[in-house]
Amino acid sequence: MSRVSPRPEIAALPPSVHGGLDHGELARLTIHPDDVLDFSVNRNPFGPPPSVRAVWEGVSLERYPDRECLALRSALAERHGCGMAQVWVGNGAAELIWLLALTYLSTGDPMLVVTPTFGEYAAAGRVMGAR
Repeated sequence: MSRVSPRPEIAALPPSVHGGLDHGELARLTIHPDDVLDFSVNRNPFGPPPSVRAVWEGVSLERYPDRECLALRSALAERHGCGMAQVWVGNGAAELIWLLALTYLSTGDPMLVVTPTFGEYAAAGRVMGAR
């Protein structure tokens, strides 16, 4: 049976380290995760305000959302004075960074990543062959 290997661009990437607590390290230090304010994941330690909680009550979580995000994209386009085609939405910054790299970068394209910054920029550029 032949071995399946990742693309060389993927295999060459260093391990990705995102924000978030290292629960193993916290356990070794006998620190409970609830005792740490982790700002690396943009988590609000106070939770959502009452106005947001009130809106949640009327949301149908059992239904799959609109895959094109038409209402959101329309509202954002109107607010920022652009067309809906210019508005991209995603499940977070990492997804959007990868989508932009997949869409616009080609092998050999120049790319500048100024640090410190979110690690996805360099990784996505390397995978697409940008230099």
